[in-house]
Amino acid sequence: MYFRVIVLFSVVIFLGACNHSSDKSTDATQQRDNVYAKNHVKKMIQYSHDLAFIEPDNIGRIIQTTTFNKEGEEIKIVRYDNNGNICFTEEINPDLEKGKNKAKEIKGRDDSITVTNLNPEGKPIEMISHTYNDLKQIISTMRRDKDGVLVEKMTFEYYPNGLIKKDVYWNVELDKPEQIINYKYEYFN
Repeated sequence: MYFRVIVLFSVVIFLGACNHSSDKSTDATQQRDNVYAKNHVKKMIQYSHDLAFIEPDNIGRIIQTTTFNKEGEEIKIVRYDNNGNICFTEEINPDLEKGKNKAKEIKGRDDSITVTNLNPEGKPIEMISHTYNDLKQIISTMRRDKDGVLVEKMTFEYYPNGLIKKDVYWNVELDKPEQIINYKYEYFN
């Protein structure tokens, strides 16, 4: 009997290309109780800072805004090119999207989970490890090849209210941040 474990973990990295289709997959920030509604978030603004180890304090260029209704549901996504011009806009009707994006339950220890992807012969292809904080938020993701060599590392920071603050993509050879996605928020009054 062959086992194949498939992990659906999507992190969108925007490198200026605007031919991305809308990705409605559930991410780490949406798996918790609706943190956007709880915090009265009106808009989330994402900034990308490439080669962050050169200028670590630079917030970066705007890459996407996501607008929410008062129930914390996405109603509009706008993406920007390298020059800050709008290159993609999507209006979303939350009533039509209900039921499509159910959060997946994560099982494992309280603080981490490791998934090993196997080929059809049952031999390891790669291992992906997620580490969580006390609030069950992902604080790191590491991907190792079949020999256990680290090939990808991401870390995540959160504001005290539970909203995502920063995604950090590491250069594993230099062990330094390579790209940082910063998050800022606008709130309903």
